[in-house]
Amino acid sequence: MAEKIAINAVMAGCQPRYLPVVLASVEAIADPENNMAGWAATTGANSPLLIVNGPIRDELEINYGTNALGTGRQANATIGRVINLMTRNIGGALPGTSDMTTLGAA
Repeated sequence: MAEKIAINAVMAGCQPRYLPVVLASVEAIADPENNMAGWAATTGANSPLLIVNGPIRDELEINYGTNALGTGRQANATIGRVINLMTRNIGGALPGTSDMTTLGAA
């Protein structure tokens, strides 16, 4: 599994220092209480929300202030991108097959 996570992280453009956040994200998404199969297969638009707190957010330069969900920070963009890739490539949430979102979400 670690190899698949690393491959998706590289495809997303993650720096190696982002890996602790990526691994914690995978652990949270894979938790059965998260019900990924449910939210990934719904017809409603969905996107997982990841909240990063503590000193690591400053170390990785994760934007959490003004325009927190906006553009401009590599960490925000690439960590989000790797979560999206892993949901599809590892989790199997494929648009039109198992992901039945009618309007789409990125």
